[in-house]
Amino acid sequence: MYKCTTQYKDSKEVGFYFPILAYYLFFYYFTKSIFSDILVIMEKKKKKHAGGRPTRYQEKFCIQASKLCKLGAIDKDLADFFGVSEVTINAWKKKYPKFLKSIKASKEDLDGMVERRLFERATGYKHPDVHISNYKGEITITNIKKHYAPDTVAAIFWLKNRQPERWRDKHEMDHSGNVSVTIIDDIKVKK
Repeated sequence: MYKCTTQYKDSKEVGFYFPILAYYLFFYYFTKSIFSDILVIMEKKKKKHAGGRPTRYQEKFCIQASKLCKLGAIDKDLADFFGVSEVTINAWKKKYPKFLKSIKASKEDLDGMVERRLFERATGYKHPDVHISNYKGEITITNIKKHYAPDTVAAIFWLKNRQPERWRDKHEMDHSGNVSVTIIDDIKVKK
């Protein structure tokens, strides 16, 4: 075997055996080339397009969809606005959770507002208002409170949806049990 010596500043000799050094060098370059080949293959797989038309979805659609839903837009309206079909809107909801979350949050806010208005309508409410009048050319502005009586239809609608077991139109009854029928053949008729 060959022995290699290296002179250091402190004049100590350190020996390396060539076969061990050669093995380590071979292993280092061999694995480095294999891993670099694997990384190149992985990069090519990443760049490969999945097929089909690229999506038209953009991040700014979340904000736009949210604003449209706050104005009362439904999925069909969103599809018309973005120039796609309702199927595409549903696909975007599945693929982009942020898009779905923005739409859901806006629709829930709007539904909550309508629910509060329905409750106010069902129970009656009052709000501040201004009365403007003109008497002999003099305009007067008076602050008033307007009162609205409860609305029966709104109350019925509210109760049917909130307590359907008590307020629905159709009541289901359970008809179970034994029924017995007796047939009498011996009936005499008087003449």
